[in-house]
Amino acid sequence: MMNKFDLQNDDYNYLDDLMRGRARGELLEAAVEKDVFSRIGSGKKEEEMADLLGLDEEITKDFLQALAKLGLVGISGGYVFNTPVAARYLDRASHLWSVRSLTEDAAPQKFLAEKIAPYFADISFDAPILVTAFDDDGAAFTATMKEYYSEITVANGESPSLQNCSLVVVGKTYNQDGQGVADNGYLAVLGEFADIDSEGAAMNRLHRSFRREECPLPPSREVREFLKKQGFVSTVMLPLTDTAAVIFAARSEEILEKLTIDPLDRLEVELKQKCKIRSTKRMNPNDVVLARWVADHCRFGCSTYGEKCCPPNSPGWEQTKERLGEYQNALLIEGEPPTGDFQKMMLQAEKTAFKAGYYKAFVLWSGPCSLCTECKPPAPPKKCTATRPSMESSGIDVFATVRKQGYQLRTLKDKTEFVKYFGLLVLE
Repeated sequence: MMNKFDLQNDDYNYLDDLMRGRARGELLEAAVEKDVFSRIGSGKKEEEMADLLGLDEEITKDFLQALAKLGLVGISGGYVFNTPVAARYLDRASHLWSVRSLTEDAAPQKFLAEKIAPYFADISFDAPILVTAFDDDGAAFTATMKEYYSEITVANGESPSLQNCSLVVVGKTYNQDGQGVADNGYLAVLGEFADIDSEGAAMNRLHRSFRREECPLPPSREVREFLKKQGFVSTVMLPLTDTAAVIFAARSEEILEKLTIDPLDRLEVELKQKCKIRSTKRMNPNDVVLARWVADHCRFGCSTYGEKCCPPNSPGWEQTKERLGEYQNALLIEGEPPTGDFQKMMLQAEKTAFKAGYYKAFVLWSGPCSLCTECKPPAPPKKCTATRPSMESSGIDVFATVRKQGYQLRTLKDKTEFVKYFGLLVLE
């Protein structure tokens, strides 16, 4: 998931944008209170909306224009219509309608079920499921799961099948409620883990600290260690929302592997847990922007030209283009100074990917090699196996590539400004 924040941003508009967050929330709450999205339904004439909302025509026009700026409605040819996100979650006609997502810290049960259901695409539920992750009976969660898998039955505390469930969904009582999993069943630990790294989770933790409340779940590592002691094998923590994640567990690796988990999703989580990565962005290697002029900047603008993995010792523009064509996936990785630490992090990312089964994994980092304070090449025939070429030394237009993926990157006015580092991890 790409990080929202740009550490090079020194624009007052950024602060102004943060302050407007409260006004956006109030606008959305007013729209929900007026049931705007349900009234729009599949589309309405603009002139009808004033009567439907019971508002003055001018106020209605401004109301709809403001919602359009938020991306919640569209206005075209005298008609107003819900955008996909509004139609999916804010229109009462949708089975996923739930205004709870606007008033509670945790995402609503329906949304979480919708996120979890695809993991079981290749699995049949031959025994009931049990849900204890929520304060109520989890009826909304199981109802949504049934929309995906009609054969689901639900266990409860009095059911004799409580100890033989296809799926047990638990929350903060994971250390008590996981015993009902059948030998071929699954345990899902669902909720806000203490190590979720997001703005929403950080804010929730702060509010709980003020109220002297504990986090709903401990760090994911602690949960996985507990599950291991109970005889389970488990996945890494898989993000579901900005504040919620899930860990799946089963009695054997063979059973766990039947879950439909995107290997790249798993790898991204591992990279963020093991490496000091600010953010990652999955991309197609064909979207890397290559340019012949980049080599001129290396040749005439860099004092390390001709050393280590700098040109002409690095792949040229044509070679890079050819080699990128041999890969199907890539991760654009954002890190932080100092240069040597960033480059070590990129090497660790490559090693992590290799161990995860991506045997063709290779990184291109940023800048001349800074792993050692003084370069001392090993005596022949040995050679340094740690250094890697940088993106720019390989003919990659880093600015164009990074901006194409939605990041902000600009040249610096002086040495006091924040430096951004980006690297590329290419994968099969």
